[in-house]
Amino acid sequence: MKKYLINSLGILILIVLLFNITEVKVFDEALKTPISGVKVNNFLTNEQGIAKFLDLNFNQFLIFERIGYQATKLKIGIKPIYRVIQVNLTEGDLSYIKEQINIWASKVSKYKYELTNSETGYSYTFVQVINGEDKYTKTITNQNGQITEREIFVISGRVYTRENGRQIQEITENKEDFLADNLVIIPLVDVINEFLASVNEKVKYETPTKFIFSSSDSKNTLTLNLSNNGIPSEFTLENINRNKRETVNLKIDLDNVEVNLDEN
Repeated sequence: MKKYLINSLGILILIVLLFNITEVKVFDEALKTPISGVKVNNFLTNEQGIAKFLDLNFNQFLIFERIGYQATKLKIGIKPIYRVIQVNLTEGDLSYIKEQINIWASKVSKYKYELTNSETGYSYTFVQVINGEDKYTKTITNQNGQITEREIFVISGRVYTRENGRQIQEITENKEDFLADNLVIIPLVDVINEFLASVNEKVKYETPTKFIFSSSDSKNTLTLNLSNNGIPSEFTLENINRNKRETVNLKIDLDNVEVNLDEN
């Protein structure tokens, strides 16, 4: 029994010497507000900007990464059992944020997005879902209240289409020709780059999850909303030219990417 207690005590001391609980609090240096979705050594901060995790005592560095902020490597001291660290991150400039978003988007392989272009009396919506070889697209045109819709499904090599919400039809002959003539695939990274190319001047941080970009000619304003996980969820581009206002909106969904015949 005594030997068991000694061994247990030795293990406990070893654990105390090797590990600690690290609590990191991350703030926007300019806004003085917490930042959610910051990657801290592979752990994400919550809405209060806090990440708490089991760490090694002899780990001397923490790496902070988040779209919108300068990547930071911080050297930390050794402290057993529990340590609390507060870090202020520096906001990135326009070119830095564009590069971060481009790198992120180029790595996204499964996604759903909804792209809508609207102006007075007219709107066009394009929905695309990509999940491996399964694909789905939907186009909706609204011309002064006259709406037309078309959907194309590619599921496990089978091809289906639906017009204006009517019954789904399977394409069984000349599928490749049908897809070549009708299926339009626009990668998410290309769509995002078109948005980013429209602004070239500066960026304003409304909050750590809402950035507003502007162009030098003052015609384009781009608003980017990020999720609490720190990734882009919505872009809204407003263009005012000769008293004409055009709005282009992109909503991104990385969770609901299964392609099935119940799409709507």
